[in-house]
This record gives sequence, structure tokens and C-alpha cells, in this order.
Amino acid sequence: MGFPGISKKREKTEQERLFEKQVAAQVEQGILDSVSNPQNPQEDLVFDQLQDKRSDLMRWQQDLGDEVETLKHELRSEVWDGEKWIPQVVEEFVRDPFGNIKTNPLTKRAIKQLVVVPPLANESFVHLVDISVKPFISRNLINSNFNEGMIWRMLRNFFDDLIDNMADNCKDYDIKFKNYDIITRLIKNVVIAGPFRALNDGERKHQRTINKRVEAFTDRAPGKRDGRISSLFNKQ
Repeated sequence: MGFPGISKKREKTEQERLFEKQVAAQVEQGILDSVSNPQNPQEDLVFDQLQDKRSDLMRWQQDLGDEVETLKHELRSEVWDGEKWIPQVVEEFVRDPFGNIKTNPLTKRAIKQLVVVPPLANESFVHLVDISVKPFISRNLINSNFNEGMIWRMLRNFFDDLIDNMADNCKDYDIKFKNYDIITRLIKNVVIAGPFRALNDGERKHQRTINKRVEAFTDRAPGKRDGRISSLFNKQ
């Protein structure tokens, strides 16, 4: 039984566990055994498959384009129905011109109707957010090396400029004052994590950690020849 605060080992991320599971399964199934057989014509194919898996994992970890697309749909007040994005529809009470809830004369129950939720902003603002947010989740940024002070200055300057622009052009963007906080929060949820992945070279250290773990797994393969399996994971 483990005790919080005793172990100093960092918890594995879901991506790391998934990748280790894939590699371990290959070892158990004997896929890596073929490397030790010089007569096996599938050797090069095995190496290609392993290298592709490593590349796919890194590409998936650093491809955050879906985050921006989701943010854009949220600003449009759209929801995912399992197949596509559709306008959000909610049920509201029907009110008279004085704001009183109308009732059915026969049942005395409040009358409700389905209403399409209006967008938080128009397409001009959605486009502005798109081009403003993308640099914060780019591979160029998350593979950089920033200290904490640099990150906070970067984020503060970005949000100061964004909020000023929203205030100056709220009518042009069809933004209601009551929605300022929620719009800012939605954007923060996407933007903040990216720069912190570059904190003290964090992202590149993470990738190197994955490489070492992959090497540890592949080193267990029976009959491994000349370290060739582990060496492909050390390629930059």
C-alpha cells in the first residue's frame, strides 16, 4: 500500500503508460524476436513499425490543433453531438412582455420552448482568437525553454492585449459585456498550458524520458542484436 508524499517518483502520464503497454505487448508476442534472426525478411518492417509508433506518439502529444477547433465551436455556442458540431439548443420558459412566465390556461403549467443559444461572439472575433491562440500551442513554443517569469509575462501581455481589443471592439464583435468573463476563461483554458510545457525545457525532457523507457522495454527483448532496436529510439 502506498502512502502519499513517500515516493518521489513522478506519476506516469496516460500517454506514457499507453505507449509502454504497446511496446510491452510487442515484446510478449515475440515481434521483437524476429530482430535476432538475420534470415528473417521481416526485420526491416519491424524496425519501421516501431519507429512509426514512436513518431505517432510524439506527433499526437504535440498536435494541439483540436483544442483550437473546439474553442472556436464553443465561442459559436455549438456542441458536439457525437458526429458533428451543432448549434446548442436549450429549453426556456416563455415570458410575456413584462417578464412574467406564461402558463397554459388548461394545465396551469409553465409554457416552455426550445431556443437556440446565441454565439458568444461573431466570426470576426472567432478568427481573431484562432490566429492569436495558435502560437501558444505550436510545436515551436512547447519545444522551447522558458523560465516561469518569461511565461507569466508572455501570458499577461497576451491577455492584456486581448481584453483591450475586446473592450474597444465589442460592438464589432457582437460581444455582450456579461460574456467577457466566460470568453476570457475559455481562451485561458487553451492558452495557459502550452507555455508551461516549455517550462525549464520540460517538453523535451519529457520526450527524452519516453525514449529511455522505450529503450528499457526493448532491451528486454530476447536475442536483441547489437543494440539496434534501442538505438533507433535515440535518433534525434
